[in-house]
Amino acid sequence: MLAVASCETKPPAMWKWLLLCLVTLIGCLPHGGVRVEPIAIAARKPGVVSTYLSVTEGGKPVTGLTAESFVLHEDEAPLSPAQTRQVLLDPSRIAADHVLLLADYSLATDKEVRAELASAIGIFVEKVRPRQRVTVYAFDGSKDISLVADFARAESTTHEELAVLRRMKPTDTSRNLYGAVRLALEALDELLKEHDALVRRGTLVVFSGGSDLAGFSDAAAVRRAIEKHGHTVLAIGIGPDAEDIADIGVNGYVNAHSAETLSLAFEDAAHGVIAAQAARYLLAYCTPARAGRRTLRIEVVLPPEEEGAGERRGEAVVEFDARNFGADCDPKQAVRYRTTDLVRK
Repeated sequence: MLAVASCETKPPAMWKWLLLCLVTLIGCLPHGGVRVEPIAIAARKPGVVSTYLSVTEGGKPVTGLTAESFVLHEDEAPLSPAQTRQVLLDPSRIAADHVLLLADYSLATDKEVRAELASAIGIFVEKVRPRQRVTVYAFDGSKDISLVADFARAESTTHEELAVLRRMKPTDTSRNLYGAVRLALEALDELLKEHDALVRRGTLVVFSGGSDLAGFSDAAAVRRAIEKHGHTVLAIGIGPDAEDIADIGVNGYVNAHSAETLSLAFEDAAHGVIAAQAARYLLAYCTPARAGRRTLRIEVVLPPEEEGAGERRGEAVVEFDARNFGADCDPKQAVRYRTTDLVRK
């Protein structure tokens, strides 16, 4: 595995400090700017370097970047994009994303409520499915969670596919929120095993109409489970008394305020999932290096937020081995990624 330093900066960071971070294998501490986090880096003959990374600012995804948004330096020598022919490739070459949507059906005792909930879930599926697989589970007051539907990646979703969402009924009108979240995290682990990509990222989206009532588990156990499994967890609640579900959404929370705006809340959650995925980039370029180990500094430069303000910058440092590299590089060439390409945190 490779060592990494990832830094957030408003002005350009001092190179000596970056190097110190790399040598000591300690990531640079965030201080409110743009954060560039390398996830994997591969260097392959004849000379292609491919790095998978995420870009955030103030904890929020940075989307819409182009290959020119990334400024590259090898051993502190700036590289020209014309020389490197750097490109952004489809991240699905290296990564697979999977969403598990866990929905509270404990109050869906009548047809109208089920229709509202199904409509909200359907909007979420239609938004996210073109980009990643979505699996829907339901819970109520019973100990177990129930598989509702599994939606493979597809550009569109038919009404017939969504009809199953209206057929779910609670068998126990209590609410096993905490127990269901723990089971959903385990289910997401198993779903990710079905993907063969090097990087497999799971997102759990939890909707609950209220606090846990069943008592099979507790908030502390859920917090430990979230930390253990390491998945992104977003939550959707309703109304002012939704603190329990808000605490579960460690990576984001949306409040629907009322049942009438539930679909809007699910749509907002879908946009959050999509943005997080879109903020991860697969950048490839042709290195001029022909031998030895190289230190690569990847800098992201964003335009000023307002007139008169400075550029926003963030950068990270990784290393790669250029042994036996040569000419005839194609940055778009297919690369077989290995577990050793993953960046060590």
